[in-house]
Amino acid sequence: AGATVDFVAAVHVADQSYYSDLNRRFRSYDSVLYEMVKPRDMNPVRPTTRSTDLTRPLGWVGMLQQFLKQMLELQMNQLSDGERRLLKCASVAGPRFPAWAVATMLNDASDVEEGCTALSERHQFLKSSSVDLASGATTTAYEFRHSLYRDVLYRALSPTLRVRYHKRLAKGLEALRPADPELAAELALHFEEGHEYERSIEYLR
Repeated sequence: AGATVDFVAAVHVADQSYYSDLNRRFRSYDSVLYEMVKPRDMNPVRPTTRSTDLTRPLGWVGMLQQFLKQMLELQMNQLSDGERRLLKCASVAGPRFPAWAVATMLNDASDVEEGCTALSERHQFLKSSSVDLASGATTTAYEFRHSLYRDVLYRALSPTLRVRYHKRLAKGLEALRPADPELAAELALHFEEGHEYERSIEYLR
């Protein structure tokens, strides 16, 4: 019998379940060939084995995810120092965040909202959103265009900076809305990640 060739188109950024399904489909093939467009000097991590077991961390999907992280890091290098600091703080604040949360971590409220808006308008990393307050009002917020953006940024933070930013954000949240019960879990999380364990326990009671 003749060989059968399937052409599979895959999106570059998706949820983990998408890549799990893709891996399962790849395992049904005798061979998998792929192509990608990349900068000349950038190479994805190559598997260290010729095994066809695509569940290994450095399988085809693992290579694709590694390549995407390299591409995001390349995009980060094209930003200003201020924009990189802004985005790293935003990764601590969560998938969706108000500008004041980032300003709290930077200890500087100037230009934060303008910086978030500029990135959103350039379709880089962020997009405009909104959050509902306990009072029923709605305020402007921002969110990452994909969870992978936030993941790469957060992992790029040193342990010392992670602790510092979580602690600053927890204290900022506490000062701004001390009586808001809806913030208890969020405050507990940030105090815990900021190594303020006793304060974290207070909000878990």
